[in-house]
Amino acid sequence: MMSGTKPQRIPELDGLRGLAILLVLIWHYGLASLKIPIGLFAGPLVLILNLTWSGVDLFFVLSGFLIGGILLDNREAPYYFKAFYTRRIFRIFPLYFMWLAIFALVVLLAPPPAAARCAPAAWLWGSPLPGWSYVTFTQNFVMSSTGVYGANWLAITWSLAIEEQFYLLLPFMIRRISPRWLPRVLGACIVAAPLLRYILFHVAPYPEFATYVLMPCRADALMLGVLCAWLIRQAHLQRRLLTHARWLYVPIGLCAGVLIFMALFPTPERFVVWGYLLLAGLYASLLLMTVSRPHGRVAQFFRIRWLRGLGLIAFGVYLFHQAMSGLSHGLILHQTPQLQSWADLLVALVALGLTVLMARLSWIYYEKPLVAIGQATRYGP
Repeated sequence: MMSGTKPQRIPELDGLRGLAILLVLIWHYGLASLKIPIGLFAGPLVLILNLTWSGVDLFFVLSGFLIGGILLDNREAPYYFKAFYTRRIFRIFPLYFMWLAIFALVVLLAPPPAAARCAPAAWLWGSPLPGWSYVTFTQNFVMSSTGVYGANWLAITWSLAIEEQFYLLLPFMIRRISPRWLPRVLGACIVAAPLLRYILFHVAPYPEFATYVLMPCRADALMLGVLCAWLIRQAHLQRRLLTHARWLYVPIGLCAGVLIFMALFPTPERFVVWGYLLLAGLYASLLLMTVSRPHGRVAQFFRIRWLRGLGLIAFGVYLFHQAMSGLSHGLILHQTPQLQSWADLLVALVALGLTVLMARLSWIYYEKPLVAIGQATRYGP
């Protein structure tokens, strides 16, 4: 898995990314759309499965780990900023702005009154946020101040805004903060995030939005990922981790147990303040378990071929899945996405198939060649 103090490419991380997008799909295509009565015995199970919305938290931990690792490995490189931002631009911008352009074209061409009278069209394209917010990756600020996600075609892009804002901050942190102080600063950011959520929960006009979509409020997941990347690059800590990897089952079990309790007995403030931190701790521990025991059962699970394949196209799947759901339900059943009959389930499966197909084609013929161009920009000679 590792050579010296720098990790080689870890294929299991594609599987972890696959799990993250799978959780998002289960949430949006299943539990969030469920419109049927839940029985007495199935109710607790559904409450626990509702935690599948946290797939995006796993994305944040993974992003912190991967981006933090890249920056740590190239901290002294002469083309540090140029290479990093060039690569990120070629990875994110082409697909994102293509998807944004399609949305803008539909909104411009569709007569607003007609679209408003059509429920599926209104669900997909109605009430968009200001265009400048999508272009500047500041839609999460608008969402937190208005209490709405906007048009569902682009509603999920709040997490991309968090990622882009994270990319603006982290390179300067790693470049400017001494290696001795970096873990302390990361720890301070992790501690500060739930404290900030506590404050905003009591003062923000839309507290559940602000605490969910603002980057500083999700810094515990992002910075925990960076801290994991720093940890496996310290030779003495790496040896301890390899020797005592089984102890990671303890935080995994504790975090999972408390989260299940919170899901069964929900209290908004408690979950907003501490639930996100527990999710970050759960996923960070799972990540460390995966990379520290490459021959263990957890790592073997994340090497499953279809799960790794899903992780490879996760960006496209994430961008496309809500739009494909709205289009499929609207064109076939003339309704907004819901799950209350066998016909609804069949259409959800059609939307899933279209999403995966589109993401696969996008990766092969559009994203991958552009990513290769970005990768050609080196950090150093």
